[in-house]
Amino acid sequence: MSAVTEQPGVSPPWRERLRPRDEDHGGRTRGYRVETVILVLVALILSVATVYDVVRQVHINDRMHADLVSWRTITGRRDPHEIIEQDTKTYTTRDVVCGRTVSTPAAPALVCLIFQGPVKAGRRELTGGYFLLETGRRKTQVVDVPRHRYACFGDAAALHFRCLAAAPPGAPDKPL
Repeated sequence: MSAVTEQPGVSPPWRERLRPRDEDHGGRTRGYRVETVILVLVALILSVATVYDVVRQVHINDRMHADLVSWRTITGRRDPHEIIEQDTKTYTTRDVVCGRTVSTPAAPALVCLIFQGPVKAGRRELTGGYFLLETGRRKTQVVDVPRHRYACFGDAAALHFRCLAAAPPGAPDKPL
């Protein structure tokens, strides 16, 4: 014998609760529909934001690679310690790439080139630049402050890069 005895023609109480209802009681199902719509909208917004962020990062990576290629083409050098500084304050496409040039024992110099605009054929347009004394203790540490910059050229002055008029003591006159 089973623990539940069924009488013919009479449904057990648990079957009554599982039976589909003939009418909608409104409140609960309407709430579920609203929650579902809200969750779908949130998921849609998050997916659009994710796609936007991925596309933006891909463009930034392409731009950084084009900056390095442009710097190497212009200077004719391949420095393994090139430094890229992005304009994160105003979110422009202006980037500064600095790399080593011919050094003197007293003070090694970096040439910093300013690139701006879109990537065309894997390169970017050079708009200006300046020379920078390497002052950090490590090879990749450089303090880019106006008192270490000299010999600005191109749009560097127009872009508010303050530079010294003459080379600082110990700096090479022509780093390139």
